[in-house]
Amino acid sequence: MELELSYPYYFLSICLVIGLAYSLGLYFRSKKKSKLPSKFIYLLFAFRFIIVSALCAVLLEPMFKTVDEYKERPIVVFAQDDSESILLSKDSSFYINAYKDSIEVLSNQIASKYEVDFLKFGSSVNSDKLISYTDKKTNLDQLLTEIKNRYYGRNLASIIISSDGLFNSGYHPLYKEYGLDNVSIHSISLGDSTVRKDLSIQKIRHNKDVVLGNSFPVEISLLSNNFQNNEFMLSISLNSEVIHQQNIQPKLEIESFKIPIVLEASKIGLSKYRVDIQRKKGEITYQNNSSIFYVNVVDETQQVLLLAKSPHPDVSALKSALSNKIGRSINVRLLSDFDGDFSNYDLVITHRLTSQITTSISNYFKTIRKANIPVLNITGSTMAVNYGDLNLGIQMNDLKGSYAVTALVDENFNNFIVPQQMIKQLENYPPLDVPFSSNYKTTFQGSTVLFQKINGVETTYPLLHFSQLENYKIGTLLGEGIWRWRMNELMKSEKSDIFDSFLSKIIQYLLSTEKKEKFTIDVSQEFIENEPVQFFSKLYNENYELVDNVDVKLELFNDTSKVLEKLFNSSSNGYFLNINQLFPGNYSYKVSTQMGDKSYLKKGDFVVKQMKLEYLKTKADIHFLNLLSSKYNGNLYSPYSTGKLADDLLKNQQVADLINYDIKFEDIIKRKLLFVLFIVLLSGEWLLRKLLGSY
Repeated sequence: MELELSYPYYFLSICLVIGLAYSLGLYFRSKKKSKLPSKFIYLLFAFRFIIVSALCAVLLEPMFKTVDEYKERPIVVFAQDDSESILLSKDSSFYINAYKDSIEVLSNQIASKYEVDFLKFGSSVNSDKLISYTDKKTNLDQLLTEIKNRYYGRNLASIIISSDGLFNSGYHPLYKEYGLDNVSIHSISLGDSTVRKDLSIQKIRHNKDVVLGNSFPVEISLLSNNFQNNEFMLSISLNSEVIHQQNIQPKLEIESFKIPIVLEASKIGLSKYRVDIQRKKGEITYQNNSSIFYVNVVDETQQVLLLAKSPHPDVSALKSALSNKIGRSINVRLLSDFDGDFSNYDLVITHRLTSQITTSISNYFKTIRKANIPVLNITGSTMAVNYGDLNLGIQMNDLKGSYAVTALVDENFNNFIVPQQMIKQLENYPPLDVPFSSNYKTTFQGSTVLFQKINGVETTYPLLHFSQLENYKIGTLLGEGIWRWRMNELMKSEKSDIFDSFLSKIIQYLLSTEKKEKFTIDVSQEFIENEPVQFFSKLYNENYELVDNVDVKLELFNDTSKVLEKLFNSSSNGYFLNINQLFPGNYSYKVSTQMGDKSYLKKGDFVVKQMKLEYLKTKADIHFLNLLSSKYNGNLYSPYSTGKLADDLLKNQQVADLINYDIKFEDIIKRKLLFVLFIVLLSGEWLLRKLLGSY
């Protein structure tokens, strides 16, 4: 324990001088005090000197410093792949039984030198030791990122990844740096690295939406392993009726096919198509011999004008995202080429038109408003000082250049559903360049879905705001750079579904013409297996005030029977209900409620799609595991040689206990003993002077 001051140590001498001067002046300046016996004068002097000096010293904020030393043993993280693909091998019974015992033996063998932590990974990372091989996805990128974050600053020595080397989400681990340069990564190769007999559907490419009466293309990717010169049949069914068949004959040991097919959209609504390839004797699994896809058939085309001030990457990103929606026609025009005719459009998207407002631009916005055409205005990084004259729902004062902001989702926003996965993605997108202002004002009724987050600080400044004046809707996205959002998602997952879906929700909301109903239901039409199904509902009284004190009931049905019956939860924004872990298939629902003597009923349907990512590849990627271990100075082991892995870890002389120091500071004034000492000294001096008749 050491004593430390907030001021230089020579200040203590000043405290002693003050105590000495005060005590000398009190007890030796008057002759009256000299009539007291000398020994008592010196005793009283000592009391006062100690008290005053100590009180002055306390003002210097003295603290006791304690340093505790403790050792942290080297840590080994054992990461187990818990995905379905592990059992697609001839050794599946070994992985279910004996292999789990070998993990326990390995942990016990190295426990004398290491602290062993167990992690399980697949679609997520957790510490559950129950290995079931049931995960639908494998994300090695998420595993390594989680380890880096969880063990930052710890004595992490090694990581053991026990996997088949197959992953289907996240970044490629070989091309990303995780800050694990001083950590060795060893791999245990699971699964089967031989090419076994299998026919599989790898991918189906198709449009999500098609127009009634039109033809639409479907491309089916197939993979044949060890079925050369064996013909098999491919068939497509619509609502259980076969509408296409063709024979395919592989000529090579391993051969892939891309089969183009043209189908007809003959019925409005959500159509279920099933693709099957003939089952052959000897296949490793039949799980990948069939696949289902859904197509939404619509009966109208929405005309959207994308009017841009100049060429920009945002314009390209917007066009690519919006063009994915069938039933919607996108016309991109530059301001310099536009003739000013808005009569054929259902929606107008403007890009950077408000950075410099001319008379013609002002007239364009007046025409749009007069025609009651909804508009999405993307401002760009600069804003004209007379922007408020356009009355587009937001006014900004004190404009000073631009700055970078990220998105913050308002989870109370309820004009349309923003699922949790979408919220997470939106808040992790790169920043946009936004016009700087500290004074925002909305000019008429509206709601904000995205706020600005500046350098990690949450604000109430709008980033994406919707305004509404009667039936006229305006969306305002402050800034530019949304092309980075779409590119970021493409880099991470090789697709931009979340960005495209969010933009589609914005467009659909702006296009919707509201005849305000007293009872509404909002639920998506398509979900992925294991994704929660979210329902949102609103109920209004005769004055169109939100009601939240009656029961709203859901009845859910699959193709054959009622699945569940459940009441919604109420909130200040309406009603909501989350349903987890529905099996893949088609579902229909009835949502009902009663308010007074009036009953309300809503019906609809949605689909839960099966996830078969783990069945697309059946051959373990041992080469990848070897490359990963080599990159991080580790080795590759078979699941039958965990004993050698234990020996190598125990023989490693480059790891040692990490000595950590825990430094604590405690204010001396918090010590009770000091308080007691002051009381004793002050009481002793007062009592002695009282007894001697000094008072």
